[in-house]
Amino acid sequence: MQKKKNMAQMHLFVYIFIIILSLFIAVTNALIFCFEDINCPFDKCFPQLPKCINSFCECV
Repeated sequence: MQKKKNMAQMHLFVYIFIIILSLFIAVTNALIFCFEDINCPFDKCFPQLPKCINSFCECV
């Protein structure tokens, strides 16, 4: 009985870890650091223009 409980807790830990890791990856890919407008990739905001505002690329 104890072995099944430990397995369930391990699966829950792995699932939570995967969710947190995927959220972290999504957030870090959204924030692109820059120094000038030329550092911002154009494909991230195609209809709009990328601008460097407060050291982050933003679509304007």
